[in-house]
Amino acid sequence: MSDVALYDGSFRLSESLIIAEVGDESVILAMETSKYFGLKGAMRALIGDLRDGSGFEALVGTLCAKFDVTRDAAASDLASVIPQLLAAGLIVHDRD
Repeated sequence: MSDVALYDGSFRLSESLIIAEVGDESVILAMETSKYFGLKGAMRALIGDLRDGSGFEALVGTLCAKFDVTRDAAASDLASVIPQLLAAGLIVHDRD
C-alpha cells in the first residue's frame, strides 16, 4: 500500500471479528480465518477508533494523545502496521 493511499478514506474493523478484553490485551478472533490475534498497547488503543472508522490522521492523533510519541513516529509506525492488519483481515479500508 502506498503512503498516498493511507490518507484516502478511513479504516475500520472487519465485521467478521469477535473481540474480547482480557486483562491488558484485546483478543480478536477473525471468523473468516479462525485465527486469533492479541493486541496490546498502541494497537489496542486504536480499537475504539477503528470500530467507528477513522482516517489515518485521526488514528495518528489518537496515538499521540494516548502515548508519549511524536506525530512523525506515530505516523511511521502506523504506516508499517496498517498493511499487516489489512492482510490479516482485521481491518478494511473504505476509500471515499
